[in-house]
Amino acid sequence: MEKIFELTDIEFAYLGKFIGLNKVSLEIAKGESVAVLGANGSGKSTLLHLMAGLIYPSRGSINAFNRRIDKNAFDDEAFRQYFRKRVVLLFQNSEAQLFSPTVEEELYFGPLQLDLARREIDKSIDGLCRLLDIKKLLKRSPYQLSAGEKRKVAIASILAIEPEVLLLDEPTAGLDPRTCRELMDLILEYHGQGKTIITATHDLHFVSEVADRIYILSEEKTIAASGAQEEILSNNELLNLHNLVHVHAHKHKDMWHKHLHQHGRPDA
Repeated sequence: MEKIFELTDIEFAYLGKFIGLNKVSLEIAKGESVAVLGANGSGKSTLLHLMAGLIYPSRGSINAFNRRIDKNAFDDEAFRQYFRKRVVLLFQNSEAQLFSPTVEEELYFGPLQLDLARREIDKSIDGLCRLLDIKKLLKRSPYQLSAGEKRKVAIASILAIEPEVLLLDEPTAGLDPRTCRELMDLILEYHGQGKTIITATHDLHFVSEVADRIYILSEEKTIAASGAQEEILSNNELLNLHNLVHVHAHKHKDMWHKHLHQHGRPDA
């Protein structure tokens, strides 16, 4: 399968001394939905920021679309446009992503920067507003919205440019169950269209719904395990070791996986 990302022995340190990632290697193929699991502070957000080309590794290499991703890559305007059109990041904190005076301006900002046709932009944004039920928010300031509404607007703002790769940082954080369900359905729809989805989270139910493969980051900021979704989520010892489940949750997890096996994935 065609590789979208290939990371080899990636190291990153904040301020040159605080370890963010330590010798991380992984591959993402086109059309995959991959989850990166890990406890808080394990480096999940750092990994996504590196893949988004917002920061660069101290050591090691990142290749995307068969090109090395570093500062020099984005000096090439043609490649910068190519990459930014195809790869988008949903920040863990929606407020860090929203900056326009109104929701409408927020949704139009990205597509207009990429010189997309106005008619196509209008069509895309209208569809997203209906899909996410945010049309009523268009004239409001993003800062006046609830946490769930901000999340929906942030999601719409990245989907408006119709990317090929979605990098999602804790996408269900702060969302109520109904909105989580709507988000999972949306991601499944995009995955079904052949989009590549990379999700950093510790929400195991979300992962069970949307991920094909899983990487686990350890507290030492390195890859502790990787494998098919069913293989990783059924390994209670592994999940407990990396602070993704509690010891007392094992019995419940066993019952849950038995239910999945007998009845398929439960509806949220």
